[in-house]
Amino acid sequence: MRANADPAWVMVYDATDVNGDEVSPVIEAHAVTAVIVFASWCEECQHEIGVLAALVEADPRVGVIALNAMEEQGGKGDDGRMRAYVKDHAAWLRVVKADDAVLAAMGGVTEIPSLFLFDADGKRIATYQHTERKPPELQELQDTVSNSLLPPAPATTTQPAAATQPAATQP
Repeated sequence: MRANADPAWVMVYDATDVNGDEVSPVIEAHAVTAVIVFASWCEECQHEIGVLAALVEADPRVGVIALNAMEEQGGKGDDGRMRAYVKDHAAWLRVVKADDAVLAAMGGVTEIPSLFLFDADGKRIATYQHTERKPPELQELQDTVSNSLLPPAPATTTQPAAATQPAATQP
């Protein structure tokens, strides 16, 4: 566990998925973890899970954890429908039931899909709240991941400019 990790990341790291398995091994195996807040009935969520599948295929440094929230909203879904959706469309996806505490830690998620990227130390490197913008497409996610994994630029120190001597003149 990282000392300065984002509290939301810690909550996800400590969670178990809907099958009772710990999700920490998924997080530990990747340089970046994408956490999507979704419901199985949400068409934009389904699209974003497809984008995340393409990201994972293109970049094995990325792992994905899904927080299932708002599944029962308006009678649109339930646990059985969510499990069927994952089995049929995203069997690779690890799903954690979201509660109010984790949604609050993520920044007060009230709309789905919302997506969060964390580095291996639990630092939040990107937030895509649906209340603020549409979810990102593949290229934007790839750019964000690549930029977050770049080594830090070396510190540069400026040396005083060498004093220039006037050219010697010949008599």
